[in-house]
Amino acid sequence: MIKDQLTREQTIDKIRVLRGIVTARWFLILGLTVLGIFLRSLSNHEFLLGLDFVRIFALSGIAGTLNVAYYLYLRREEKVTNRGISVVSFLQISIDTILYSSIIFFSGGITATSYLFYTYAIYNAAALYKIRGVLLTVFFCVLIYTGIIGLEFFEITPHVQQYAPRFAPNHFQNYAYTFVVYITIIFSLVIAGAFSSVVSEIVESREQQIKREKDRVSSIIEHLPNGIILIDNYHQITFANK
Repeated sequence: MIKDQLTREQTIDKIRVLRGIVTARWFLILGLTVLGIFLRSLSNHEFLLGLDFVRIFALSGIAGTLNVAYYLYLRREEKVTNRGISVVSFLQISIDTILYSSIIFFSGGITATSYLFYTYAIYNAAALYKIRGVLLTVFFCVLIYTGIIGLEFFEITPHVQQYAPRFAPNHFQNYAYTFVVYITIIFSLVIAGAFSSVVSEIVESREQQIKREKDRVSSIIEHLPNGIILIDNYHQITFANK
């Protein structure tokens, strides 16, 4: 019985982590939207090209709609299952990565600094997964970024100019520039993934230590001569010793 209760308790902890990420994502969505609007308004189509107001609001709308859906699903903890947690976690990482990739594409591809947004997905994965999940997220980011750069370099997809020509040189299809920037960004993502993996391992180790302490306390309570029953806010029994 204790094992089942601890499993449910761990599930509740995961739900609250996801809800915390959903809350943090509102600040991320708002911040990136305000930044995009500010830069676009400042340039007035004379400096920055690429991401226009329509694309900015479209990407923000998609991200906001998904965040509302996550919130509505996670707000009732007693209805959330382990499979639901896995699905929401996967969608958060994968869809966010695709949205960041869209920003990179519309911001100039190889000349865009928006690749930094991938670190949000990597740090998000560190909060949700163990080392393998973080490394898979890094691989997914690298794979999509490689596709964006490769497709535009060979003109399979159009290259969206980031800056007006008179403000910056066009490095598109410059072999040396593309190679150096690509390798630098890939290494940066790998380093971010390695750093996040170490942090994730430290957090996991502390969680295991806390779990062992809970097991020890639960074992002591289980063998007390008196009966003990714990009830949560939903009036459900969360613990009962023998």
